Amino acid sequence: MTNIPKVKSDEFRTLLLETSDVKEISLDEVKNRIRHIDSLLESFDQPPAGEELLLIVVKGKPHAWFTLESDLISIGRAEASDIVLQSSKVSRNHCHISRNNNSWLMVDDDSRNGLFVNGRKMKKRFLCEGDIVRIGTGSVEVIYIRNRKPDFI
Repeated sequence: MTNIPKVKSDEFRTLLLETSDVKEISLDEVKNRIRHIDSLLESFDQPPAGEELLLIVVKGKPHAWFTLESDLISIGRAEASDIVLQSSKVSRNHCHISRNNNSWLMVDDDSRNGLFVNGRKMKKRFLCEGDIVRIGTGSVEVIYIRNRKPDFI
């Protein structure tokens, strides 16, 4: 088992907004997202350093870290999915995440209950750090965390 040192939440370098969000999101919404993520991270194992990750949250509690390593990751109820979510609100082949240069694109695979990114229903979205994605209408969320220093530092 790898011993991962504890990291304070303020040491995570977080880019929470995509340019198109700037006009549509209030500062209070951003602060609330940061508080929500910080409270989840206080009660869970720290993520591996230098990785791009999803924090899987089930019924409001952190469940697992998933490292984004392959170029295509499937999410759904099907046993063949890379991330299997056991919820009746999640479709068998709900969505997928694909690498697009240095970004990750999350796409709804025509699921019955959709994707909600930061509270808004979306068909696809380039993930920004701190995005909270609700899978379907149930209580499963994934949070994208890019736990590494920007290249310019």
